[in-house]
Amino acid sequence: MDQYSDNFYIYGLTALVACTMKIVILFMANTNTKLTAAVNLVCIALIAQNALEFLSAFTFSSNPMIASYFVDGVMFSLYFFAAALVYFCVTVAQIKSARLISSLFAGFALLVGALHLSGQLIDGYVAVGYTIISNEGALYSVFQVYILSVILTLLITLMHGIIKAEPEVQARCKTTLLAIAPICGTGVGVIVFRMLGFNSSSAIVMPIASTFFVWVLMLDQRGEFITFRVKWRIIWKLAINIKNLNLTDWAEEVEKQLVLEALRTEGNNKSAAARLLGSNQTTFHRKAEKYLETPARKQRTPSKRAFDSDYDFS
Repeated sequence: MDQYSDNFYIYGLTALVACTMKIVILFMANTNTKLTAAVNLVCIALIAQNALEFLSAFTFSSNPMIASYFVDGVMFSLYFFAAALVYFCVTVAQIKSARLISSLFAGFALLVGALHLSGQLIDGYVAVGYTIISNEGALYSVFQVYILSVILTLLITLMHGIIKAEPEVQARCKTTLLAIAPICGTGVGVIVFRMLGFNSSSAIVMPIASTFFVWVLMLDQRGEFITFRVKWRIIWKLAINIKNLNLTDWAEEVEKQLVLEALRTEGNNKSAAARLLGSNQTTFHRKAEKYLETPARKQRTPSKRAFDSDYDFS
């Protein structure tokens, strides 16, 4: 197994960094609300998964038997994480049957765990490249059905929340959908590649995707996510138009894009857009009139930031 030692450092260090970042975020939270408790549940599963990935990577070369137990722990944390993610999303979307749905997937997770213990789900592990791959057992398809049903439930739940009338739920679900998309994409990708016969693994991508998930939620609860999104849009627009810009026009173009994106984010509500940018109301109104081709007609009350009252972070 010595030939895999150097490659495993990449796998192990990625998991260690992801684990450390999640621990820092978790210790910044107070479990005073239902949503905060749901996030903490997801974070605990992710921390356990990343820690066990780190331990398995740094022991597999020297002691494959011990490492296999750590990899078993990774799999069990994955089963738990998937069920916790369902609980979080149905809580975010305020689904009426949230308790029933959460209970069903908790039961599904227990079933998958029992099949794992019986040896019917996973039939050992093998080192491939920089990671450790599970050998499929006789009932491995049950695990695949479980993961795909979790992903489908997450997407349906959040889309249902987005079309609901309550602005708070809509904003919360949109942000969560963005945060969870890399996790869902990684899960589907691994399953598809495994079905096609490739030794696919999420060892590197999943820790990054799950850290992105937690990071977006942290930005959002601090009221910084919308500002970050506005700045990213500006960077993108400036990048695609850079050939048409002169240095003397650069500052004005940045200001223009900042004003227009803030207005678009706040539904053309100039007062809300000014608050978003931390700008003086009179100055912002003047600049908005300057950069808008026609005065905005539609005004709306700015929607509440997702998690503002549901999360309590220090």
